[in-house]
Amino acid sequence: MEDQQQKEELNNDLKEENIMLQKKLNGDTTFSTLVQQFHKALVQHYSKGGKHLYDPDEMEKFCYVNAPGLFEDIFIAIYNEEKDTHPTRGPIYREYE
Repeated sequence: MEDQQQKEELNNDLKEENIMLQKKLNGDTTFSTLVQQFHKALVQHYSKGGKHLYDPDEMEKFCYVNAPGLFEDIFIAIYNEEKDTHPTRGPIYREYE
């Protein structure tokens, strides 16, 4: 019961900090800013004894709370179905198949 309460408090603290950071950055959602937000939250998560985020669903939730949009950006970059037909990446991609 205490573990669940501590997790909820940690999540609430991180949500509040994320909101403050977004206000400070005036809604800047560039990739580098999202990565910075994610890194800061991840360091705090582990320094407070948080468990590893190996499960993709847990990682997605963590990203959503701490760096909204980052998980989607990375997911799209990995699973972009058009990458093998991209004019600049296409030949290089095929070369290593």
